[in-house]
Amino acid sequence: MQILEQGKTPVYFDLLASLQDMLNQLEPIDNTSINDDVWQFSNVSTRNHSVTLNFNLFDYPHLQFRSNIKMVFNGQQISLSIKELAKLLWLEQATGKLSTSSTYYPPFEVISSLFAFLTEQEIESIEQHNLEDFYSFTLTNDIEERGVIKRLSYPSYGKRVGNASFSKIYRILCRYKAEGIIDVYQRKKLDKALNNTCIAIFDMTLSDYKEGGSLNFLGLDIGRHYIDHCATVLETYYQFATAYRLTIEDVVDIVKDRLPITHDNSIKQAACAALCCNPMEKGSVKALPNWSQSSLSEVGDIALDIFREKFNKIADISNAFNVDTVDNIISITGLPERYDVQEFVRSMLIARFIGDFGKKPQNIFNEYVAALNSNEKLFSMSYEEFIKLTLIAVNQESKILPVDKDAIRNYLNEIINKAPHTLDKLGYQDKLNSIARHVESAGTTLFVSLSGWRRSEFGFPLSSIDVSVNTDVLDNLYTPWRFHVIWHVPKTSGKTPLDREITSYTYQIAFMLDKLNCSNSDKPALYKQFGRVKNIFESAGIVANRVDVLWEDFILNYSLFRDIDILNNLKSKSNLSKNDKTQLKQLELDYYLNNAETKMLMQIRDQLRDALPKYRLTTPSDNDTFGKRLTRYCDGSLENKWEVIFDEYLAAEFKEKLKSGDYTLDGATTKFLRNQVLQNDVWPSPHAFRHIWAEAVLMRYRGDVGKFIRANFKHLDERFFMNYLRDKETKAVYQVATRTIINSVVRKQIHALTDNSREYAGGFDRFLSRAVRFTNVIDSEGFEKLATNISEQRVIDIKSNPWATCLLRISTEKTANCSKGGVPQRRNAEPRLCLGCVNADIAYGNFNGIVIYIQDDIAVCRNHKLPCFMKVPHIKTVKIALKKVEELKLNSGSQKYDKFISHLYETLEMAPNCPEVAHIG
Repeated sequence: MQILEQGKTPVYFDLLASLQDMLNQLEPIDNTSINDDVWQFSNVSTRNHSVTLNFNLFDYPHLQFRSNIKMVFNGQQISLSIKELAKLLWLEQATGKLSTSSTYYPPFEVISSLFAFLTEQEIESIEQHNLEDFYSFTLTNDIEERGVIKRLSYPSYGKRVGNASFSKIYRILCRYKAEGIIDVYQRKKLDKALNNTCIAIFDMTLSDYKEGGSLNFLGLDIGRHYIDHCATVLETYYQFATAYRLTIEDVVDIVKDRLPITHDNSIKQAACAALCCNPMEKGSVKALPNWSQSSLSEVGDIALDIFREKFNKIADISNAFNVDTVDNIISITGLPERYDVQEFVRSMLIARFIGDFGKKPQNIFNEYVAALNSNEKLFSMSYEEFIKLTLIAVNQESKILPVDKDAIRNYLNEIINKAPHTLDKLGYQDKLNSIARHVESAGTTLFVSLSGWRRSEFGFPLSSIDVSVNTDVLDNLYTPWRFHVIWHVPKTSGKTPLDREITSYTYQIAFMLDKLNCSNSDKPALYKQFGRVKNIFESAGIVANRVDVLWEDFILNYSLFRDIDILNNLKSKSNLSKNDKTQLKQLELDYYLNNAETKMLMQIRDQLRDALPKYRLTTPSDNDTFGKRLTRYCDGSLENKWEVIFDEYLAAEFKEKLKSGDYTLDGATTKFLRNQVLQNDVWPSPHAFRHIWAEAVLMRYRGDVGKFIRANFKHLDERFFMNYLRDKETKAVYQVATRTIINSVVRKQIHALTDNSREYAGGFDRFLSRAVRFTNVIDSEGFEKLATNISEQRVIDIKSNPWATCLLRISTEKTANCSKGGVPQRRNAEPRLCLGCVNADIAYGNFNGIVIYIQDDIAVCRNHKLPCFMKVPHIKTVKIALKKVEELKLNSGSQKYDKFISHLYETLEMAPNCPEVAHIG
């Protein structure tokens, strides 16, 4: 600390002497003085390391929340700099504590976070209303000399807030009569704010956070595959599961009208036996030993007839909205490849099969085609032709059962054997109910993942969704309606309904689930509640139980995991048959062109399969809970397959106490030990999907977010998501997702640099290539280290645009094309500015965005009536777009870019020869 003699009073030097005494008590290395800015202490917990604190950090502008601080010492007022205040606050907290990193660093980090937060928010003090914001800030950021840096992971309680008492800082400031800074001191208020922050960010209470609860975040890298699997299960088995539930709803009344049978459950048992292809002979249904063969046969025939009727009635609605059906419609009708074309087709299907909601399908069609053809002729099909081809595509996918009972049984036998269900459900009705529950859970999980809500917010009936005509001039052409769920949001509005927008795809899922769950628009649409419950609309518990139902099936049966298994098996063979070679070639063409992506997928598969036994141990099955298994482990009666997991993953001290009976297996202890077993593993939870949703928002244009996330998000602009981010908790989740996505993008792209086929272009991709070349990285460990360094220390922020992703880096703020006065104006993003920018990262998912968003530039260039000077900026945009698309073509070798490249060359030839743009290309 530099002492300035001028203007300093004797009491000021008395304070310095007092602080020096405190410092001396801590025995710093090399007789450190209070005037020094770098302090070192011997770390008593290690032999060869020291604790180093660098107070030069507090000289930087991002911690200068005031020019000086007025304080009182020995009855007289003095003025301290920010750095001097930091030293005082730290010494007052550290005095009397052992010199360890866990006791010295946390107070330093919280003090720097406090000063940085005050500076960033431009406020005088922390008060009750911004306390949660501060805790969110300090748990998700590190303060370094280069600025406020988003963390890649969360600190443990002890390493950040646990060993730095906020209330103690308040008392220190009060003792010195400092002005402002902290105006909250009551421990209850502090703990409440920190508890709310922990729930928002970690989905755990402050108590669990203190105990070191497992911070499980599924993340987009794994989550997108799980969502794809759930959506595939819903699409594949929805028609069967819905027909089954509708059959069970009606079969009792119909049988009673025709036959002298009165017992409802017996009728259902017989119907389920018939649907499971039981021969329906006397004694063949164990639950109905006294039934005659004729009664069994008649009820069986009735059940099959009802099932066939229900199955065929929902054939169109079951298949029309499948992503593959939508893509097929686009293909056979010749619609151009645009980011909004899927949404247009989905809107046409909604109008055709659900309801027109005040806007006829022909009007939707005419308006969209007019917009397509506003600049040039892109689509010439009539409405009648389009509808005819659409119905052909839907009918091709629709499954219709014939009258023939044997054909129905063949279908049932095939579908039931393939469908996911709980393996220990052996009875006919239990097995069919399990299949239906898996399909329902798949749909519920899909809705949860695409909405990003809390688990308490999903109990709405279909009647609570308001559908209105979209009057927004920007997107009404392909999104003719807006869908708003008017329902309770307990966290923010209590019992007062809020109006929240969802996408048409999300609405379609709710509509289908309403039919699957026989909710009739007045019961919860997303789930079916069995038994007596106090309030069927309270969704927190049931949603938490639904989102992980498909997890084991995903790990074992996800299509891409199984393709990798097949691929590895084929490659291990010394002699391949002709069929083997065909299958190997097909797999490689479909999934394995991207080597880096394949390696990551294999790592995910292996990681999840290795962790599956632990997940099974901690998951209830047939009323055998984790707590009961713990009890049996303690008394030595646990099955060996579970015992070996406890032995391997519980720490020795816990095992010893469990065996000795020193532990009381209450709820808190059981939860703590479950977290110990599952440490470093991931699994689905409603809160994990909030993080996936936020990451998907940031990645929606890049093309690698997953098939069903892309179908939901890709056509939406920032306005849709900003409404969600007004919520403080969601904003905190979004901030965390930003840093996670930066890390993921950099890591994937650096690893992909060695691939033969990689679809990246732009200034950021060139930066990564140079970084690898200049650092001489040669192995995967080097790639990983470089990726971590760049994502943590170079990239400041990420912003998604349809045509490119902006990865703003340190030192590029002034050179960014949107920069004004050295400050990037990223809200002004457009292809003209972004495509040639040093921060632009262009992935294959951005290609369609480029095609769409330079259409006006292309139209101007091709207009012979416009003079040259008016075309200059548009020619520049077309040229830079051509350059970037050619980079994508060069890096990938894909022919899909050829047609557009030719179109751009033709466009430039049609434009006049303007000297002002001749140098660009």
